This record gives sequence, C-alpha cells and structure tokens, in this order.
Amino acid sequence: MNTEHSKLIDAMGGTTKVAIMCNLTNAAVSLWRRNRIPLGWYAFLAEKHPELFPVAASSEHVPGDTRTPPAPGAIQVSPTDV
Repeated sequence: MNTEHSKLIDAMGGTTKVAIMCNLTNAAVSLWRRNRIPLGWYAFLAEKHPELFPVAASSEHVPGDTRTPPAPGAIQVSPTDV
C-alpha cells in the first residue's frame, strides 16, 4: 500500500468522496491506495485541494507539472518539434 497517497485520499474525505469528485468508481480510487494516484489525477486533485499537495522542490520535478522547473539537462520539446 502506498501510505502517502492513502493518507491524501483520507484527508480529502475518503475513497467515496474522491471517487465522486473524479466521477470514478470506488474500486478505481481504492486501487490508488495500493498503486499510487495516477499523475493526471494527482494534478487534478492538487488543484482541488492545494493545501494537501505541497509544491515539489525543483530537484523533484514531476513531468507535466508546470509549477517547478525541469531537471537540469532535461530536453525541452516544443509543439513545433513534434
């Protein structure tokens, strides 16, 4: 079990409340307790409850998180490169 993510789910009101907030089943959110909250949902929940999700230090950049700078040596890809 991923205790950090399980504690976050509890702090947001539990499995059922998080499932309703995300329009998911209780079973899907229950899996997050074991496997971690998927990155996209983590970002969604962080917007809903910023007090529970501290901004990561710059050395702990999360891909897709625009609040922190990318790691040193990271390759920047622009839409024109794709």
